[in-house]
Amino acid sequence: MSRVIEQVIAEHPGGSLEDFASALVRGLADVHMADPELHQLVTALVPEGPAGFRAALLETFEGVIAPNDEVGRRRLFVLPHLVESLVHGLTQRPDFISRESAKDEAVRTVRLYLAPA
Repeated sequence: MSRVIEQVIAEHPGGSLEDFASALVRGLADVHMADPELHQLVTALVPEGPAGFRAALLETFEGVIAPNDEVGRRRLFVLPHLVESLVHGLTQRPDFISRESAKDEAVRTVRLYLAPA
């Protein structure tokens, strides 16, 4: 997962937060959905589990979001939790939703959160 995060950071220097977050969700979704059963087993066995993943996401978003105001601080709180939840949820997608559709919905959710109110 750290490789995906590093790749997205390298490929999106100075781009929009929406594009960065979308690429991050897509990349992490691919990793998690490649072998959902294995991922769930590893998550259950690793002590850091989702909390460690959220911490890595927080560190990643701190590199692209300035916590200078209420909006930035709120986004730094919400985005790691939102992305972690969506990406891990993709491992449990029902059969009637294709992998691509599930990823698209996760990306759409993040973009909707980041859209101006």
